[in-house]
Formats: sequence, structure tokens, C-alpha cells
Amino acid sequence: MAGIKVWVLTGDKEETAVNISYSAGHFKQGMTELRLTKITDSIECAEAVRRHMISAENNFSQGKHNALIIDGTTLTHALYDHGDILRDLCHLCVAVLCCRMSPLQKAEVVKLIKNGKDAPVTAAIGDGANDVSMIQEAHVGLGIMGKEGRQAVRNSDYAFSKFKFLNRMLLLHGHFFYIRISTLVNYFFYKNVAFITAQLFYMFFSAFSQQSLFDSFYLMFYNITFTSLPIFLYSLFEQHTKQSTLLEQPQLYKKITRNRKLTKKYFIQWNALGLWHAVVFFFGVFLMFDGDITFYKDGKMMGNWMLGSVVYITCVLAVNIKLGLETYYWSAPIFFSYIFAFVGNVAMTSLYTGLLWPDLIISHQDFFHLFFVHVSCGPIWLCMILLIVIALLPDILIRCITDIQKTKNDSRRNHILIAKYIAMKMPHSDSTIPLKELSPPETEKFVTTSDDSPQLKSFVQKTNL
Repeated sequence: MAGIKVWVLTGDKEETAVNISYSAGHFKQGMTELRLTKITDSIECAEAVRRHMISAENNFSQGKHNALIIDGTTLTHALYDHGDILRDLCHLCVAVLCCRMSPLQKAEVVKLIKNGKDAPVTAAIGDGANDVSMIQEAHVGLGIMGKEGRQAVRNSDYAFSKFKFLNRMLLLHGHFFYIRISTLVNYFFYKNVAFITAQLFYMFFSAFSQQSLFDSFYLMFYNITFTSLPIFLYSLFEQHTKQSTLLEQPQLYKKITRNRKLTKKYFIQWNALGLWHAVVFFFGVFLMFDGDITFYKDGKMMGNWMLGSVVYITCVLAVNIKLGLETYYWSAPIFFSYIFAFVGNVAMTSLYTGLLWPDLIISHQDFFHLFFVHVSCGPIWLCMILLIVIALLPDILIRCITDIQKTKNDSRRNHILIAKYIAMKMPHSDSTIPLKELSPPETEKFVTTSDDSPQLKSFVQKTNL
């Protein structure tokens, strides 16, 4: 259901391996077994592979499931002489069992699939020293701390104590960490595009001189402190979906396969939003400063550093709010990271602009009391709020559409689940009303009696939909 194919590579003999596959649920009743075993000749191996290939294609076209069983002797010829057709045959099977294998053959099978045309992501799981070569060959190595030593664990990327934890590691932690990392990468590009693009626009109004729009203090601390803590804690604690939902609905794992959150589409979307924000911040503040207005009590004109400071503070507030729109799980660390970032930014900027620093540290004093003018000026606050709202309108719209679509999908899934329960509960009853075409989930209603509630709950728990 998660779109993951499970293969078993073992050194056990054929009968033992097949029995274990059936008892573990790797093979299921009704599957068509395709056996490539006890073949010692390359020509005979080629004929057997082609024969099974035709059979597998016919079964696949009829919706039947294929299970391939191959031993180490046959693999000796199949891997080196007929690797491509063997790979195609394996892709037509929902389960593959390789028995009587040497440690080196395990690694070669992983390499065969890893280097295929569709370039799948492979993960190797083992608990002993004979699995080390396979673990090192796969993209991701998983070691189990069993009774066969710690060699597999020492050579793996991740380790756990029991095999049953694999389900939670992939469907839950793997899903969470991918969403966190993909958002972190896209966000870092976005926030720097939103920030530094204003400097590019400023060049057209400064005669392409070397004059900077932002003070060196802002340039230095933007990524270090002003926008770092919220995204850091987001990448540690974010949970965009409930844990129970990810475990009960394995098909959600398909949404993150093939690196789908770091594709060109998402990358362009994030950077386009960053470019839009930079346009709004710079030209919005620029228009406010147009006409030689002043916010100083003594009538002093607004300067270059005032323009850059307003653009900068607007940008810092907006990119942090943008991350808040991407956050679904407001844990205490994430919540306090925003408070700490806001208080820290105000404190650092106040300290920098509130003192007359020695010339050895700062070459100019143009920033003296500049931040306090911002804080005490109502029109500047109004301008920043309006610009932030205008800039984040597309982000708010995207968040609303995403949440609405997610809610509709959940409602449709529950709708189908209850319909299946009703159809299963009374399949042959004379009083059963023929099922009509289902109406949209937001308008369809099901009413169950109190006697049906325990059975319905049990049905929901057993069907991972």
C-alpha cells in the first residue's frame, strides 16, 4: 500500500525460505510462484527466464500477483549473463525471494536493482556480518541489533532493536523527516531570495554604484540569528499529519516518494514566492518614501539607511510568518522559538542602533537611534503591516487550498470506508437497498445505530484505509 516492494535475500535453503515467506506474509495465498532454481547452465537459465517473463506478463495483464523464487546457483548465471531481463522479470513481481545466497550475491542483487532504468531507492536490512556487503551497497542501510553481533549495526545508517520497528521508522519517522528536510531546503532558498533581491532592485536607483541598501549588521545576522531559530526547531519537531494517520494509512507514503517535495515545481514555486515578496517589500517601501517625506520630528529627510532598514524589518517579519503558515504542529519549542526570535531581534537591533560605537568597530554612525524612529512611527508600522499582508496573500491562498483538498480527501476516504462496511454487513439481505452512486462526501450522511458502533470501530481499525 505504501508503494514499497519487499524482497527477501537469505542463505537458507529453498523450502525453509518459502515457508518463512508465507508465514511472515511476504508471500500470500493466490500468488503465482515463478521458480528459477537448480539451474547450472547459462543457456538453460536464459530460456527459463524468458519463459517466466511471458508468464509474468500474462498474469500481470490479468491482475494476478507474481512471486519469484530464485536460488544462488541460478543467480550465478542470471546476474552476469541475463541481468537486464532478470531485472524486468523482478519488476513484474510483487515479491521476490532469493535463497541459498552468499553475502556477495546479496550485494550484487541490490546493485542490479539500484542501477536500473527507473533508479529506485533501495534499503537493505540485516542483523549479521553476512549482511554487511548488502547494507553498504544499498542507498540506505538498516541494522538490527540481534543475537548475531553488532557488525550489521556498525555498518548501517540507522539501527533499531526489533524488526517490527521498521514499519514505524519508514511510514512515520521517514515521512516526518522528509517533510522537515524538504521544507528546510526550500525555505533557505526562499528567504534569501526574498531578502537579497531588494539589493538588485536598488541598483537601478543608485546608478549601479557600490552603495549597499542594507547595513553590514543586517547582512551578517540575517541568516545567523534573525531567521535561524524558527526553521531550526521546525526541522526537529514539525508533524504535518497525526502519527496515527500515517501508520493507519500507508498509502500516504507514496506522496513523498521520488523526492516529490524537492522537484523543480516546488523549487520554482518557493523561489517565485520569494521574488514576489522582494518586489512587494522594496517597491512598497520605496513608494512610501517617494515625495521626500519625513518621519523625524525635526523635519530631517529620510535617508538610504532608513529605506533599507524598513525593507529589512518587513522582510524578517514576513519570512518568519511565512514559516508559520507552513507549520501544522505548534509544539512548545516551535512556539517559543518565534517569541525568542522576535525578542532577540529587537534587543540586538536596539543595542546596535542605541549606542555610539567606537570608530574601531563601526566606521559610521548613521544607524544611531534609527530603529527607535521605526518603533515610534505609526505610518511605518502601517506600511509594514500592509506590505506583509499583500506579500503573504498567495501563501495564505495556497495554504487554504491545500487544507481544503486534504479535508476533502479525508472525508472521501471515510465515506468509502463506511460504504464498504454497510455493503459487507448486509451482503445478501433481502431488505438491502441497492447502492446508488455516492454523492459528494460533504453532503452524504450515514446513520448507524448504537449496536453498529462497536463493529464499525472494529472494521475501521482492521482496514488500513
